[in-house]
Amino acid sequence: MVDSVARGVLLLSCGVHGNVVRLLPPLTIDNELLSEGLDILTDSLTELAG
Repeated sequence: MVDSVARGVLLLSCGVHGNVVRLLPPLTIDNELLSEGLDILTDSLTELAG
């Protein structure tokens, strides 16, 4: 399992079956930080997919 917390991103699973990833960035997030978080999420999903 991918440890997104160790990579600096907290994820909130949602949905009836816990199969939804919900992102809750603050409205004031700068583009650089948002891009970094999305890169970490992309890398984590790629690793899970094999």
